Amino acid sequence: MLAAPALAWGCSQAWPEPKQPMADAEAASRSAQEVGAGAQPAAKLQAKLADEQIAEAKAAIADGDNERATYLIIRARADAELALALTRE
Repeated sequence: MLAAPALAWGCSQAWPEPKQPMADAEAASRSAQEVGAGAQPAAKLQAKLADEQIAEAKAAIADGDNERATYLIIRARADAELALALTRE
């Protein structure tokens, strides 16, 4: 009996706007571009994916879907860091 109200309450909680994760993903993307990700095909692809996911995350935030934005930002940061690593090889 108590689980149903607790479950309903848990589902209704709003996700906070992912401001710091967004800043981290954007910084990782900028770093990759600054060290030359555009000059290496594999790194360029990962940097492009990161930028696209950041743009999608911003749109999701504008639509109030912070949960989706959070997951997109996590992927974007991972792609940006991979681009950075590939560039430094």
